[in-house]
Amino acid sequence: MLSRECSAAKPKRIAEIPRDRILAVFDADGTLTRPRNELVIQRFLTDVPIGSGDARASLEVEFKKWSEARDKGLNPDYEHYLTQVGNGWARLLSSGGYNPKQAEIMEITERWFKQYGSLEVMDYSQEVIIETIRRKVRPVLVTGAPFEIAYHLGRQIGVSDVIGMEVEMSADGRYRDFVRHNTGLPTAKAKVCERMGLLGHKIIFAMGDTHADNELFKAAIGLIGRHDVNGRAILINPTPQNNEECRRWNAGWIANHDLEILKQHSGKDAVIDAVIVQLERAFERNGIKDGQLDEAA
Repeated sequence: MLSRECSAAKPKRIAEIPRDRILAVFDADGTLTRPRNELVIQRFLTDVPIGSGDARASLEVEFKKWSEARDKGLNPDYEHYLTQVGNGWARLLSSGGYNPKQAEIMEITERWFKQYGSLEVMDYSQEVIIETIRRKVRPVLVTGAPFEIAYHLGRQIGVSDVIGMEVEMSADGRYRDFVRHNTGLPTAKAKVCERMGLLGHKIIFAMGDTHADNELFKAAIGLIGRHDVNGRAILINPTPQNNEECRRWNAGWIANHDLEILKQHSGKDAVIDAVIVQLERAFERNGIKDGQLDEAA
């Protein structure tokens, strides 16, 4: 039986988040959940046969091509890969002889996550979200993972506002074969942040691990959305490309100089401590007390 909470779940509209909130935006894959999304989907496809055989095979081919190219150090086109995976997921859901409604897929994914979901969450993720909420900052998950999967990832770590990849729906609530919003792409993440700014939200903190997450970082330091912000960001598993952009923006990250925080500890405590430090710095820089903007600041 599909739980009442899950049956009512639908892709979060940014406008549904109460206006004028202090936000922290988080990527999922490789940041709060174990890399990589394709492994989650692959295991899901193995355990829960949905869609046509051709659609399943096509999606798995994309995973294999990407993994092989990355393992060989060929630096494959990440945005092309995200586009192909999104299209493959849409074809999968709209194929197979019957076209399920989203509630049916949500029921399948809910059952699956009850068995396997905890395996996908980083050991520090729940505590990071707890520390964020404790400071009256509203966490939002902005991820390229399909909403039907991202929703449950969010529930695992205590995040209710989940913005994930959406497949277009027909008038009767069934899937069509193309992507409506691919929130794994940098352009889509930038639009999400811009929309948040227009609704009066102030993003003071961001956390991610790939080049696509730079759009979340830029929002946190005032380059997207609310330009009066002076927030902080944490880059998990820094890459040379991300580090270079961090230096150019002269922003506060966990790359380079702030890495000393991580060196004081090991494992999950290092990440949790870093989040606490960066949130407190963001509060100081933006005149925030107890999750509220100081109008005099």
